[in-house]
Amino acid sequence: MRGTTAHERARRDPEGYWADWAKQLEWKPDDILFSADLPKTRSGKIMRRLLKDIAEGRALGDTPTLADPAVVAKLRDQYESQET
Repeated sequence: MRGTTAHERARRDPEGYWADWAKQLEWKPDDILFSADLPKTRSGKIMRRLLKDIAEGRALGDTPTLADPAVVAKLRDQYESQET
């Protein structure tokens, strides 16, 4: 799709966009969620751990480095509402 950004294409055709991208990696995500915010931390490692904990239904670990802990609660609620 010429003239569109990757973000626009991902919004318009998320499965097709991620399928094209994942072919290179030989994997496909089970679910795709869009969010206005992500947990802001000093380390991407912490953010990935939090997102993985949400997806696996585990209790969240330490979150004192988050700029806004409410973002994680919103993500968890969004994920849980999609799963039901």
